Amino acid sequence: MILLKDISLIDAQSFQIERGNLLIDSKKNGAYKFINIEETPPETDIIDGTELIATKAFTNAHHHAYSTLARGMPFPSEAPRNFLEILQKIWWNLDKGLTKEMNEISAYYTAISSAKNGVAAVIDHHSSPFAIKGSLALMHNAFNSTGLDSLMCYEISDRDGKEVRNTALNESAQFLDKHAGLVGLHASFTLNNDTLKEAYKIAEEHNTGIHIHLAEDKADQENCLQEHGKRVVERLHDFGFLNLPKSIFAHGLHLSPHEKELLAQSSSYMVQNPESNLNNEVGYFNGQGLGNHIMLGTDGMHSNMIRSAQTAYFTGKNMEDVDIPQIYQRLRNGDQYIKQFYPNTQNALVILENNSPTPIHSENFLGHFFFGWENHAIKHLIHKGVFVLKNKKAVQVDEESINTEARKLAKVLWERL
Repeated sequence: MILLKDISLIDAQSFQIERGNLLIDSKKNGAYKFINIEETPPETDIIDGTELIATKAFTNAHHHAYSTLARGMPFPSEAPRNFLEILQKIWWNLDKGLTKEMNEISAYYTAISSAKNGVAAVIDHHSSPFAIKGSLALMHNAFNSTGLDSLMCYEISDRDGKEVRNTALNESAQFLDKHAGLVGLHASFTLNNDTLKEAYKIAEEHNTGIHIHLAEDKADQENCLQEHGKRVVERLHDFGFLNLPKSIFAHGLHLSPHEKELLAQSSSYMVQNPESNLNNEVGYFNGQGLGNHIMLGTDGMHSNMIRSAQTAYFTGKNMEDVDIPQIYQRLRNGDQYIKQFYPNTQNALVILENNSPTPIHSENFLGHFFFGWENHAIKHLIHKGVFVLKNKKAVQVDEESINTEARKLAKVLWERL
């Protein structure tokens, strides 16, 4: 049991604030309620919440844990001139060098970083062409050991040949036999028709959806028109992927009105990744015409969902005439999506230090969130009734040894590059 004594709890949807003694029950998957202090059960971990704020933890709807060891890595000898060359010279070069040990340490580090950013659930998109077998279960276990929920998938592609493709299909099916997850696909321009057919079969058999990069760059559309005589969403629609209600499409920058209409009419979700798009200079997201099934992700850039939401607003207000409540709802749509797989994620709480110089109440909460909240104020993360993060330190795993191992493996990976 955990008791947050005299804490302010902000409802994630109504923004109503209730103050009192919040009891979190580890025997009921983290369900919480306000109690009188006299009702505190014995052997309860009591935390002084006088200067703290609690609210629903966050979901990262599109992450790449495998990019962890890329931070600070050597630049390619020739600078990429466009997005395709960024993929070829950086990311497809990096993922070929990953080993089983690197996959695992990357997952542990990402899980810890996510916890420190108040994230209780991560939807990850993985790639390691020469270390595929068992990679998803290994990474899932790392997230789970840290105390987080995750939806893993392997990035199936034809770019590395048929043998690698087949291994990725088998890895996806075997993982989904035992775990919640998705069927990962890279992007239309690296996938042939046979691969799409096989991926659909796996998703349908396991009652799940796909997780694919969609029209992140104009090259994806240009290739599809040239090779298949149709646009990307039309191609995926023809294979039935939009009929899978749990499907996730990441980016979606270069879509026609008809493609947006097809997506809006489906039950699938789009994920906006603003900082990655700015970094890769591929364009700006415009959610107009896509409906309300839009979530927010970080695309492996970092694990900070507060920052991602703030960037989405500051870019979006200039590109799609979006307002603060709309962007905040995109952030919280991730909670609704993940609930299909992990209902108890709804009980996860992020606890922040209340260091605001002005009062916070239900009418001005969004102003505080978008113009004042920062990740360094996050002090605790509680999920399933236990601390994942306590006093800004991961408590379920050995954070220091993980950081040490990550630095060691990063040097090995960089030498391979």
